[in-house]
Amino acid sequence: MRILLALTSSILLLVIPARAQTFVPQDVVVSDPSRSLYDMEFDQDNYRYVWQSDQGEDAGTVYVSYVDPVTGLFFKPNGRSQTVGCCAVPIQDTGNGPEWGVSQRGYDLYWSVYKRGKSGEHTVARSEQNLNASTDPEDLVRTPWLTSKLRNINDGNSPTPTKNPLDDQPTVTYQEYPDRTIPGYWDFLWRNGLGTKGRVFPLGLGRKWVPSTRTVLSARCQATLSNEVCSDGNDGRFSQVFTYDVATGLSAQLTFDGTTTKGPPWMWFAPEINDYRFFAQTGPRLESLPIGSDGEQGFRELKVYQKDSLGQWVVYRTITLPGNLIIRSPQPFTWAGKSYISMVGASGLSFETGTFDVYMVRVEDGFTQKVSGPQPIVRNDPEALVLLDSAGNPATTVIYYTQKVADVDKNGKVFYRGVVHKCTTGLVP
Repeated sequence: MRILLALTSSILLLVIPARAQTFVPQDVVVSDPSRSLYDMEFDQDNYRYVWQSDQGEDAGTVYVSYVDPVTGLFFKPNGRSQTVGCCAVPIQDTGNGPEWGVSQRGYDLYWSVYKRGKSGEHTVARSEQNLNASTDPEDLVRTPWLTSKLRNINDGNSPTPTKNPLDDQPTVTYQEYPDRTIPGYWDFLWRNGLGTKGRVFPLGLGRKWVPSTRTVLSARCQATLSNEVCSDGNDGRFSQVFTYDVATGLSAQLTFDGTTTKGPPWMWFAPEINDYRFFAQTGPRLESLPIGSDGEQGFRELKVYQKDSLGQWVVYRTITLPGNLIIRSPQPFTWAGKSYISMVGASGLSFETGTFDVYMVRVEDGFTQKVSGPQPIVRNDPEALVLLDSAGNPATTVIYYTQKVADVDKNGKVFYRGVVHKCTTGLVP
């Protein structure tokens, strides 16, 4: 199977058009509105995505489905092309759905599953396809997924694997609950692929791998190795960004600007400087989460960091959205040698009263563009994907997002269905 690290790391070859100011977004529904679909994770190389159903008769089922690489439309609008496995733990209990892992083995899937049946303790599942090095797209569709559970996990979930085609197998982080009687108390562990035992490591907010490394990026309280989250400086401390190298066990503090707390950081390789950059949401964290929110705490600014001439991490740019909107679900991507960040701009945290639009921001100069349509709907979780022309060359990029549609079940309980939209961005050759 071909593996293109540049694409799996969201380093995408895109370009901003000269007449960006005349751009009119095209925001269209691409999934079946009657069937919930959300929290998709794309495999850019093979134009497919993984997700899990948390509602209806197939709740707990993990699926892989496919995208037309030219049109960006879904081959099956209900997202149910291939069944990977069953008994996945609901995302509301783990905070994350299935994730792709990349290594010399190709693409694997890691996801949270019940140890036994459909309730009780959790563990981590790994799913793979026995493709025998085939790169035929038809083999991807025909070949079934084989699933096994990682051993020696003590009530753990929320796996995050590395995406490095040079590794013999992915390295995986996950969390365990040593004592469920203590709310919010868990340990973070990592293991090398199919290793039989996890190792505990310090972690705060976020758990992103630095691309092409075995280094984890997170935000935690300054000068502490605990999983503690700072309280906006009320105790005299602010959260800072740290790395932790799982190979050496060494931790390093990257930021020292102690004036605001920081949300989950994300690092990527920025081609415009031929080096890494990372961002972190900053500013007063909106702790008061209203009814109708999903628990994601809001920040109104995003700071981008890069190394100075002395190798110290410094703020390169502070990003805010028009109207000082709350920034949600930011993700980096690059295009034609320039870095961009997609995100949702929200007027509030409640899905019942707030407005939610999708934006992209060019890091180099702060150019900001709204890419979603004018409909007053709840939008979440934007994801960029490169589309191709008929000759197989990069033609444009689109941004998918999930619309949260309020519905009522047979017991009168309100729930949200996910409906996927595709937005144009105006990014063309």
